[in-house]
Amino acid sequence: MTEPGANLNTVVNLQGALRIGSSNTITELTAKKLQMAPTGELHVDIIGTATNQSDRIMVSGIAELNGSLDLHFGEVSPGVPFVPAVGQKFSVLSAGGGFTGTFKTLRPSAMPAGLAIKISYLPTLVEAEVISGDEYEIWVHGFPTVTTPADRLLTADPDHDGLSNLFEFALDDDPGSSSSSGKVIAKIAPVAGENVLTLTFPVRAANESYDTPGGEFLMIGMGDTHLHYKAQASADFTSFDLDVERVTGADATAIQAGLPALSPGWAYITCRSGGAATADPHKFMRLDISEGPLPP
Repeated sequence: MTEPGANLNTVVNLQGALRIGSSNTITELTAKKLQMAPTGELHVDIIGTATNQSDRIMVSGIAELNGSLDLHFGEVSPGVPFVPAVGQKFSVLSAGGGFTGTFKTLRPSAMPAGLAIKISYLPTLVEAEVISGDEYEIWVHGFPTVTTPADRLLTADPDHDGLSNLFEFALDDDPGSSSSSGKVIAKIAPVAGENVLTLTFPVRAANESYDTPGGEFLMIGMGDTHLHYKAQASADFTSFDLDVERVTGADATAIQAGLPALSPGWAYITCRSGGAATADPHKFMRLDISEGPLPP
């Protein structure tokens, strides 16, 4: 943390949290160069759209971005909060020498329902804009590493991990990172007293499960986008026609114990293939995700 209005004619190596003033106190910081580590946190207070109503961070040289950007919407006056509205734009950071990298995490506070922040990386300016959209649009704009409209499409794969944004959204994953989230797990686990092959995965706004031909398990996510999660099982990795059932109760709780925490709006579902694992050592499970209407 620095004093309000600080002028640092030096390199700022940001490895922790930087708030250039106190909450609701708008000020500015000038520096020669900014270097952010993955652990760096840049906090910006905003109480309006005018230039003097948001913290101003001005770098004369290059800003090397990383870590997280925290936007705090404060009070215009005591007891009167600033409420972001669609179309508003805020200059977060300027750098005369341009930028390298991007923020890896975006954490805005006090956002009204249905609104999100879009981060744009201009040649010498990082700009935050308030946008509206459905659940998917709000979700995808929460990842500042996904920077272009093409990379934000449902069919895009900006992190080149083989999973489209549709899958990343459905599974509460990060479309800007190819690292495994650890949220989809297949393992042998005890269910109703016997060891069986199980598959656990996140579901967005889980609602109803349906019986379908071929034994697969179908769960529908009931958000703005109807997501179809199909858990299927096979004995030969060719025909996925074995029975699949949902695991509930204490067995599901035990299987899901220790898995990564999910974002609000997602919940874990565990399925199992029929029969004991010892009776058929060659058994496979897979998960298919698609958009679609509700079953009749």
